[in-house]
Amino acid sequence: MSKRGRLAYIREILREYPQIKKRPAETWSERDARLVAMVDDIMAETGCKRGGAARNEITDLVYFKRSHTLYGAAMRVSVGIRTAERWNAELMEDVAKKMRLF
Repeated sequence: MSKRGRLAYIREILREYPQIKKRPAETWSERDARLVAMVDDIMAETGCKRGGAARNEITDLVYFKRSHTLYGAAMRVSVGIRTAERWNAELMEDVAKKMRLF
């Protein structure tokens, strides 16, 4: 899988997460349960990093709520655009490692 395809796949998974999380856990498929567990783990790990609360807020605004672009979320959280891009790249890398897409 090319890097561009891998990133598009990861973005789609992050966008699916809120819809899956809204449904009762009994209705989740095995794939859904793995996805929820993986995203929950990654968000917990990200929260422990430097600037973790801001990182998680950017992820929430861009991927879960889909209310902001990366640039808009960076402005809302009061971090530089380059910092938000770097944090987003680290998130994508963490998800790819967790999913063993490398």
